[in-house]
Amino acid sequence: MADRPPNILGKFAGVATLFGAALFFTGWIYRWYYFNFFQVEITTLDLPPESFFFVPLQVFFGSFTDLGTTIVQIFKVFVGAIVTFIVIKFLLAFVYVSSAIFANICKNWKKHRCQPIDFRHSLWDELIIVVGIVIFLFFIARDRAMADAYRDASSRSNLSVVTLVVPENTLGLGRQLTNDTNSPSGFQIIGDRDRYRELLGKEINDPNSDRTWRLLIDRGGYFYLFKTLPDNAEKDDRPVLIVVEGNIEGDRLWILSPQPTSN
Repeated sequence: MADRPPNILGKFAGVATLFGAALFFTGWIYRWYYFNFFQVEITTLDLPPESFFFVPLQVFFGSFTDLGTTIVQIFKVFVGAIVTFIVIKFLLAFVYVSSAIFANICKNWKKHRCQPIDFRHSLWDELIIVVGIVIFLFFIARDRAMADAYRDASSRSNLSVVTLVVPENTLGLGRQLTNDTNSPSGFQIIGDRDRYRELLGKEINDPNSDRTWRLLIDRGGYFYLFKTLPDNAEKDDRPVLIVVEGNIEGDRLWILSPQPTSN
């Protein structure tokens, strides 16, 4: 009987499944350590499962915002992969040699028949390879997550500066705005007050100036509005974003800014 041709589609499906599982595992480990740094359990966040498949891009290639960081991260991943490959080859050889030695010892005992491990019909090689790759992905994702968390928690953070404006007596924290000039009464603020003052009196849409506000997205009961950049804006400039809760009162306002004000 002639040998059957290999099932290419079945092998591809198997490889794709393993590849997807590896990506999801890497993304989950990264996000678990990242949010755990800020004492937030990832299980309490409503993160879409498909997003975990894209997180490994940052794990393997860095944040893409700094070429130097990207090169260093790629180098770390490359070295880690080489070390993992060498360790896996060493363990496979060790298991094979140990199995052969144990089989030779057993031959001296008439009551026992021992054979070396046949890697073609055993799961030892697959088990060692999978465990080695999982350990490699775990440490790469953990180290990248901790580095990003430390960066985002420091003065070098890439996260937006937040200003929260809420009615008085709503939160136990915040400063009063009643004494500020042109500020509406009955509100308190947490965050960058200068950014709030900068926007006061400039909220009206004016297509003839740089104070035009546009709708970015309406999602989850919130309106995301941003202030358009002027024509002479630099490439590194980013627009100010405000998030308005779409309830009846409309009395809660988030202001997101790339950097704090320099006033």
